Amino acid sequence: MTFDHRYSSTVPAPLDGMPAPPPAPESAIDVRQAEFQAAGAVGAELNTVLVRMRRALEGLQRKHPEAAAACVVLQQGVEEATRIARQSRLLARLAQDAPRPRNEHVRLDQLLEAVLEARLQASPTVPCERAITAATVHVDRDLTSALVEAALDAALSPGHRLEVALHIKHWPAHALLRIGALAPGVTDTQDDAHERVSWYLVCELARLLGVTVDRVRTPGQLQMVLEFPRTVRELDGLTAMEVDMDMPSAIGDSPRVLAGHRALIISSDVKLREEVKRVCRDMGMVVDNVPSSALAAQRCAVDAPDVLIVDERFNDERFAQLREQMNQVRAHFPVVEIAYGSSSSPAMASWGSAGPARVGRGDLQSQLPQVLALEMSKAL
Repeated sequence: MTFDHRYSSTVPAPLDGMPAPPPAPESAIDVRQAEFQAAGAVGAELNTVLVRMRRALEGLQRKHPEAAAACVVLQQGVEEATRIARQSRLLARLAQDAPRPRNEHVRLDQLLEAVLEARLQASPTVPCERAITAATVHVDRDLTSALVEAALDAALSPGHRLEVALHIKHWPAHALLRIGALAPGVTDTQDDAHERVSWYLVCELARLLGVTVDRVRTPGQLQMVLEFPRTVRELDGLTAMEVDMDMPSAIGDSPRVLAGHRALIISSDVKLREEVKRVCRDMGMVVDNVPSSALAAQRCAVDAPDVLIVDERFNDERFAQLREQMNQVRAHFPVVEIAYGSSSSPAMASWGSAGPARVGRGDLQSQLPQVLALEMSKAL
């Protein structure tokens, strides 16, 4: 008996030239959750083996006390593997069912000191330089402790020298935790070969807590910066109008009539941001940056700058709404747009103009100072 698939409305016809539709692609979130759950399963299974190893080591030390010194390296290895297994399980829990942060005022400097001391006790041969100032943040204490511990683990490797600094930047007044690890013989290719579980954990915890993380790796060193937006302001003398300590000196002919004024750069282009920062700091301005107009709106709602400098690729509908809001707060709010056209002359906004002043991308050094001065003179 034969059956003709062409006359069936329910049976697929694989030979009629009608390929089956491709499966729906998995979302990035689903892929990340699957990967982290696999890491958690590995961590849980590894932890069972490590428990047996720890008991065997303890039994060996009791029976042969003279071998205690020889077992130190093995014991340190077991503790390191146990920490990795614990982080893997935490990573899986965060990806599957992230807890709701229970925020409270936390002395970040005290928490950092406690975590750092515990970490250095586990690695007593690691030299560490620290410069930690008082800072209070509004975060979940347990999750922040796990974040700091994971950040230290992600930076540390055998033979590294550790540098830890905590301070509050001038504007916006956010706590900055800087972790540096220095060692000879480290290259980018070695670091990129595989990421550590602790680094994935840093990214997940930072996302959950709303903490910004930046990492820069160069041969022989790693620098990591964690920025805590929910910083509690406690010191009256620490204001946004203070001059950035990284600013160049007043030597030279750069105009500094705008010293102390705040500029917010809206761009994800790192090279462009650095060029604009250099010009603004030569004028004595305090500079910060955000990678999108949505984040710029959030920043301005908390602490408005004195001028907005926007990459024209980010001059979107959300930025137009932000400009309208800023003009309601202050008429003729200064806005400068970095344009990518071929024109070499700046376009100045008139008093009644709805558009921002424009400066060519290739003429920042020569044109941006005068455009900033003229635009800000309208609002001063």
